[in-house]
Amino acid sequence: MKILTTLLFSFLLVNSLMAENKTTPANADEGFVWKSQIPEDCPFEQSPSLTGIKFTGRHSDYTCGDTWYPSWASDGNLYSPWTDGRTEGMGCSSAGDVDARTAHAMMIGDDPVNLTIRNTSKVKVAGAKPYLGRYPAGSLVYNGIWYYATYCLGPDGGYNHRGFKWNWPNLGPLPGFQISKDLGKTWIPSPHSPAKPLFPEPSKHLGPVKMGAPHFVDFGKNMQHSPDGKAYMLGMGAVKDDPMPRPCLKVGKPGQPFETQPCTEDFDHANLSWISADQIYLARVTPSIETINDIKAWEFFAGHDKNAKPVWTSDFEKIKPLIEWNNNMGCVTATYVPALKKYLMCITDGWPTVAKMDSYILEADTLTGPWRMVTYMKDFGQQAYFLNFPSKFISSDGLTLWLCYSANFSDGWNGMKLDFNPPGGRYGLCLHEVKLLGPANPFFAMDTGTNRKTLNASEQAQMIEDIGYDGLGYTGLGGINEMIEELQKRDLKMFTTYLGVSIDPNARKYDPTLPETIEPLKGKDVMLWLTVNSKQFKPSDPNGDPYAVEVLREIADMAEQSGLKIALYPHITSWVERVSDAVRVVKKVNRKNVGVTFNLCHWLKVEGGQNMKQIMESAVPHLFMVTINGADKGDTKNMKWDRLIQPLDSGSFDTLLFLKTLKKLGYTGPIGLQHYGIKGDTRQNLERSMNGWRKLSNQMKTE
Repeated sequence: MKILTTLLFSFLLVNSLMAENKTTPANADEGFVWKSQIPEDCPFEQSPSLTGIKFTGRHSDYTCGDTWYPSWASDGNLYSPWTDGRTEGMGCSSAGDVDARTAHAMMIGDDPVNLTIRNTSKVKVAGAKPYLGRYPAGSLVYNGIWYYATYCLGPDGGYNHRGFKWNWPNLGPLPGFQISKDLGKTWIPSPHSPAKPLFPEPSKHLGPVKMGAPHFVDFGKNMQHSPDGKAYMLGMGAVKDDPMPRPCLKVGKPGQPFETQPCTEDFDHANLSWISADQIYLARVTPSIETINDIKAWEFFAGHDKNAKPVWTSDFEKIKPLIEWNNNMGCVTATYVPALKKYLMCITDGWPTVAKMDSYILEADTLTGPWRMVTYMKDFGQQAYFLNFPSKFISSDGLTLWLCYSANFSDGWNGMKLDFNPPGGRYGLCLHEVKLLGPANPFFAMDTGTNRKTLNASEQAQMIEDIGYDGLGYTGLGGINEMIEELQKRDLKMFTTYLGVSIDPNARKYDPTLPETIEPLKGKDVMLWLTVNSKQFKPSDPNGDPYAVEVLREIADMAEQSGLKIALYPHITSWVERVSDAVRVVKKVNRKNVGVTFNLCHWLKVEGGQNMKQIMESAVPHLFMVTINGADKGDTKNMKWDRLIQPLDSGSFDTLLFLKTLKKLGYTGPIGLQHYGIKGDTRQNLERSMNGWRKLSNQMKTE
């Protein structure tokens, strides 16, 4: 990324493009899921809704410079800074004390792998003194005006300290924004300078900053999704007197990791460099020619108040970190994904500036957090930097995006060899298609298939642990505490317990031991699975609704006191026989802890497998639980149970389509395995179904 001369840039560009060795999974060009390796000291919780990223294998093949941060303008084109290489025959290098250069380009087209890239003007030259580099930073096109910031770096692009070569180990200030009124053809210089920057930092030359190397949040075309019409800008930073300073390094033996060494010199060892930091900061402004270079027009995030509301201040001295993870942060960008109503943040911890780099993606519902981990990509690139998601290339459902980055500028520095991972990376502009992944549904075995009449609690629990199930669906209340204890010993969960309820006015409503059983279940997160029966009312008869509402509210209130949920279980010949029955009743019960189950086998038997998507759509807002199994397709209403309930690896019914439809509708809850009445060896049947589940899960990931 950053070196001293254009000649050296050209050499490294050619050298990196010639590298062919790639440490990637087999058949990576066909797509693969990047393994998330989250460090133990990570302060961010795992996102419950986005849990990974898949590379589809589609990528661009452009030969141009690096440092691309596209901004989607109202004319439909993307506009981006770039530097360090050649684009459309023009070279650019941002190193130099008096002649640092930055470039500007327009990206035309709607296909990320078939863009036309054109320079909008000749390179711009600006001074960096007292620093030795001035690189592109926050870039925004709004209402036809292009705002283009730069930031300073020092002390050198190839700085040798005690035998170790660092790349721009000190991040400097922001000398304001140059402005173009004609989309990059001509430019108005910034009124600020490295000596007199826009923000009042650093306090001394080569000292730490907070709004370092900032980038605007991508709110879509012409900032259409800004929550308040303001432009928001993220910067990376550190503080003086760092409690966890980065160590001094020395080159180890060939092929071995770098080693640490004692050091007493006044050098921060790239604690805050062009690609490494400790905190992320946030600022905002209503963008205009008059305001963009006026610090009085800017506001800075200053933490949260006692009600967890964001606090904003015009006093730069009161700025506080948006997020922090000492020794694990660096270059930052963020993009709003309207279909998901979420922000995605890309962070690269590139310390020690010339080695493999780790990047991770966070998500949040609001820009001020809380932020949650999507995936941590160790050695991504293997040296990828300047990651961002251009909003123009986000799919309508928000799940398919294109990751923009550059990679492997320092192949061979300090003896470290770098490969391209994923395939298609290069020292220049990279665009890779990716898909966001949701959580894997917990998969448990119902005790209808665990031989509960012969095997005791310990034996059943051990069997499902050995095979790989996440837990058990239980029947009744007798022995429930013993089974929970056996499951917990193995870090397994009891997902449900199956109970019968009557809505008949003169009948016993439920097991009389239910109230005393519910109380000890507090904190166990066991769902009460209720089949709702009646001798007075025929299946699906709405005349029974008032009676059902009464008894279900009574049970729901008991369950609520122990933090438990209830899921109605549609069952052939029961009063709640259809999924639509359960949805109708749940709406009338109107309790947050009462929901619906979609039982595959009973839906096939009662409803003939018809209107699957429509029924799912009506159920999903209330859907707490799903059960599946292998089955046959055809005239399922008239089939016997041995064709409607089979191991998951058998049957002609399209279970994959069933699961894919659930996924598209956003269901991420538990899925239970129904094995009622299946003949043969219990363990072998469960193993067959687990193999079937894993095959289906892999197919879900690759489609």
